[in-house]
Amino acid sequence: SVYAVAINPENPDQIVSGGGDDRAFIWSLKSGEPICELKGHTDSVSQVAYNWDGKLIATAGLDGTARIWNAADGSLVRTLEGPGEGLEV
Repeated sequence: SVYAVAINPENPDQIVSGGGDDRAFIWSLKSGEPICELKGHTDSVSQVAYNWDGKLIATAGLDGTARIWNAADGSLVRTLEGPGEGLEV
């Protein structure tokens, strides 16, 4: 199941999704193909969002972490530990 989707505000061809399979992906809307997988969550990815200029992506999961990613290449910028329970907005 897909739980969350966001569109890049500066590049509407790029979207990010997160789901119940513990995975998040950056997608090309034009091709419909994944650009890259954002690997690291160990439980469902419940929220995804771009920052204001579309350069960063935030993902939050039921594993109690939020992760910040570089939207250009999918590299992990930072992991933020939650309170020990799943993160939801």
